[in-house]
Amino acid sequence: MGERFAYRGSRIVVTGASSGIGADLAVRLAARGAKLLLVARSEEKLAAVAERCGGQAAVCIADLSDLGAVSGVIEAATRVLGGVDVLVNNAGSPYRIRADHLTFDDVEGAMRLNFLSAAKLTFGVLPAMLEQREGRVVFVSSVAGRLPAPREGAYVASKYAMTGLAEVLAIDLRGSGIKVHVVHPGVIDTPLWDVPGQEASAYHGRRTPAGAVSDAVLRLLDTGRFDAFVPRRFRWVWRLRPVLGDRFLSQAAAFDEKGAPEAWT
Repeated sequence: MGERFAYRGSRIVVTGASSGIGADLAVRLAARGAKLLLVARSEEKLAAVAERCGGQAAVCIADLSDLGAVSGVIEAATRVLGGVDVLVNNAGSPYRIRADHLTFDDVEGAMRLNFLSAAKLTFGVLPAMLEQREGRVVFVSSVAGRLPAPREGAYVASKYAMTGLAEVLAIDLRGSGIKVHVVHPGVIDTPLWDVPGQEASAYHGRRTPAGAVSDAVLRLLDTGRFDAFVPRRFRWVWRLRPVLGDRFLSQAAAFDEKGAPEAWT
């Protein structure tokens, strides 16, 4: 198909860029000639990714669970890149905690990192994009932003919010020159599976490589389409959800119970 998006020289901010999807995507964007600002908490890991980007990337150390850090990211993008042509909202963390163990603080933490930081970054760069009548905003949401998942109440809430915001932005910004994209990854092979303090997942099958999500993001940028599911079969599961009704919830609960720890069965 060829590259329809003008990567070379474009100014792109990628959050959550120190590993997994963000790191893989950053390297691919750099290979296409983009100028990058990589955002994450780990200076050491970010430096390693920036090195793989071959001089095309600067780094910004920021913990986006602290919403006060967002302004610093926008300032760094303005200072280092001269502005933002593409914002990739990829930072996030799992909150795999069963509802009877979940607290409000867990929900608030998930919303702050997974959704509110992305929203604040988006509305921080949006005025300049509107002024130049050009820009892209990419939200790396989750299949859990379309479908409920056992033990992931806080995570699902944050991703539903992200997907909903992306949809409304796509409607409201139509004709403005700004395109909005959202990717819904499923079970992806990233370090997020090893985050401390998480309960065991009921899923023990094959994980999709992070590169498949990068492929989807690049495909959206090239085609201008709004959304993608990774793997693509999840789109059909999403379409079947209204047909299944309550049965979807009961089947999800049965799946969780089948794979739950012995203490819960």
